[in-house]
Amino acid sequence: MPRVWRDGDPQWLSASVLRALENRLVTAQVAAASVNTKRREMLRLALAAVAGKWAVEVGVLPHTADEVLDTVRCVREHGSVPRFSSRRRTAP
Repeated sequence: MPRVWRDGDPQWLSASVLRALENRLVTAQVAAASVNTKRREMLRLALAAVAGKWAVEVGVLPHTADEVLDTVRCVREHGSVPRFSSRRRTAP
């Protein structure tokens, strides 16, 4: 049970201020972790897009660059990957 404010009680006031600061600090830490997580996710998706386009260009992936970018977009927006057909591209 919280103590009731009494005039001239510096211990209660300092304890209240410390609790408020601790709550703000925890809230700020959670917000910072969320921002860092989202930034990491975006960097990973950007890397996946670049690596995917490169893999298409050198012929490692049997899909088009548009399919790779659509997949990255889908993961970014929905958190899931669409299924591709099992068709293989033929060499030119």
